[in-house]
Amino acid sequence: MTHTSPPPPSPARSPDPDDKLHTVSASSADFGCTNSSLDWKRVSIKWTSFACATVNCLCAGSILLFSLWAPVFQQKLGYSQMQVNAISIAGELGMYLPVPVFGYICDAYGPAKLSLLSATFFGPAYLLASHTFANQLPYPVMVLAFVFVGMGTSSMYFAGVTTCAKNFTDNRGLALSLPIAAFGLSSLWQSQVVSRVFTNKTTGELAIPRIFLAYSTFLVVIGILGALGLKVIKSREEISRTGERESLLEGGQSPGSQSYGTTGHEAVDEEVSGEHPFINKATREFFTDSTMWFFAAGVFLVTGPGEAFINNARPPPPLWTQ
Repeated sequence: MTHTSPPPPSPARSPDPDDKLHTVSASSADFGCTNSSLDWKRVSIKWTSFACATVNCLCAGSILLFSLWAPVFQQKLGYSQMQVNAISIAGELGMYLPVPVFGYICDAYGPAKLSLLSATFFGPAYLLASHTFANQLPYPVMVLAFVFVGMGTSSMYFAGVTTCAKNFTDNRGLALSLPIAAFGLSSLWQSQVVSRVFTNKTTGELAIPRIFLAYSTFLVVIGILGALGLKVIKSREEISRTGERESLLEGGQSPGSQSYGTTGHEAVDEEVSGEHPFINKATREFFTDSTMWFFAAGVFLVTGPGEAFINNARPPPPLWTQ
């Protein structure tokens, strides 16, 4: 009887970093998806998010039209120039001071939640401002309304810019330039709409309560649109590293949910739980970089004169009254 020796054991093979990626692509067939369909889905979601981010920024600049309201506040409500400036400064404080909080919300919960938060700021803020103007409520009420207008402006703008920064890491400069330019142009098209739709062509007076009421509805719709459309797409490296098969969207899997990956529950849960620390390594490096402080000082010195000009500029009378 001949004895057949067992085959020699196969040599140990080092793990291929693409194995998990292949696992993701192969396992997608279990859910009725091919690799090409997943790529198409990623591209479509990315560009839909880009369009929503641009719309967010294109509609977020209502506070830049403050110089249109300022003369009416003085004429109709009897505010002094100092009181008008105080209202504008309140809006700027609401726009700039909570930015670190908005940044944390955006990192921890996603830009869609931040866009929805902007809707909750804009809606009540402009409703309160409209009611205050129409009924001549006490001056501090108008100040409070513009604090929330500033917060809505910052959160809506930040949601759009952050989405583009995270989705287009290879072309971040171009991806950021478009929504930032859209924010700058928002006051241009909005001022044209206000002057043509909400202005009495006989007297040239602005219908401030109607304008604020329209803004309270319009910006809530835009905030909800951003909440539905702003998505952050995970890169292939992130999908490979976490071993997730289905989740292409950042934040798509909660820490306690079931993992379909090949790395085990402990590894996925550990990474998700430590994914958004309040002060991570990159944040510490940012604050310890001396050039950041020079840049911040420059922005601080340049922004002040620009905001002062916006607060005190007076628009020319409409063409039909000249």
